[in-house]
Amino acid sequence: MKNSGIIDSLKEAIGLKQVRGKKVTESDAKKLAESFHGRESRGKIEIAERSKYRKNLAILGELEELGIAVPGKDKIKPIRFSRDIGNSRSDSDDCVYVCAATESQIEFIDGDQTLTFDTAVCRELQIEESDLEKDFVRVGEVASIVYFADKHHLEGSKYQKQGTSYEHMFGEEGGKLPELWYDTLNDSLLLLGGSYSITPEGIKN
Repeated sequence: MKNSGIIDSLKEAIGLKQVRGKKVTESDAKKLAESFHGRESRGKIEIAERSKYRKNLAILGELEELGIAVPGKDKIKPIRFSRDIGNSRSDSDDCVYVCAATESQIEFIDGDQTLTFDTAVCRELQIEESDLEKDFVRVGEVASIVYFADKHHLEGSKYQKQGTSYEHMFGEEGGKLPELWYDTLNDSLLLLGGSYSITPEGIKN
């Protein structure tokens, strides 16, 4: 890949997307507070919060697909991410990087991570449509991941050095599946939990 090694992650709030066009104003917050306390609001407190995040991340590859386990069925629903056929997606603004700062935490950085939820998808994955109004939506357990990467140390075809797609199944060794959550304000994906580990041979679980 053109961009190998590490990535200096810059997580800046450029703008917050309002889910379904619903905009929460100061007046809305005031009404909610007064309704909850049963009295008039006593004023406004301005707070500056600090967010911590890992800055130096190893790039493992470029995300192509996440497979979500369909509840109650022996079935996987794929979420696919666009890729320029025959080329590394590093040249595309839509490229989502699969990164890690430690051997036990995968992060998705940059690119187009937007998810859309229609009624059929919500029903299949057992997502309450009312949950889409929340800042974080649980999408489901992740059964598999597909990513594009170059690997020079594995035995096999020479094309591995130029880059190819790899698929790893979570839980294939009896481990706990991670969960995919969606940050609706920032249109970003979070991979939470799970008992997987990142090894030179690939992702083990």
